Amino acid sequence: MYANQCCVMDFEPMDIMLRPSVSNDAPALEKLFLQLGYEINRTEIQKKTSMLAGMPGTRMIVAEMDTKVVGFISLQILHWPHVINPVSRITTLVIDEQWRGKGVGSKMISHVEKLAISDGCSLMEVTSAAHRAEGGTHNFYHQLGYRNAVNETTYFRKNLGK
Repeated sequence: MYANQCCVMDFEPMDIMLRPSVSNDAPALEKLFLQLGYEINRTEIQKKTSMLAGMPGTRMIVAEMDTKVVGFISLQILHWPHVINPVSRITTLVIDEQWRGKGVGSKMISHVEKLAISDGCSLMEVTSAAHRAEGGTHNFYHQLGYRNAVNETTYFRKNLGK
């Protein structure tokens, strides 16, 4: 959500329909992912979403306005051996550029938070690339009650080829 658009809504939030993502959503997801800079084609998206759809603890949801896909969110429930309750993680959130700042992302996050709670989770994690702070993404998460966990954990990466 952009800082200057924190509360702008041109429609009733109930106009946003959330539903499970299906393979026919791949063309719309291709466009959404490209807006985030991820160049993955619809065939690969169909393969990935089909694989993920069969994994326990994984949910993929789209937001629709007038039958047009305007958002996508994926949630994974993780069972760690050293933590009693499962942990939930938002692994993808993208809202069409034309719909950002209008309540779509907030509604999607609220929905997956409820799903995570129903699965016994007491913690939700989400990562966001550092460069997304400039566009307001980090402020969006802060406004929804998420905190920067930089003093609690460190995120490491290692390329494994390819």
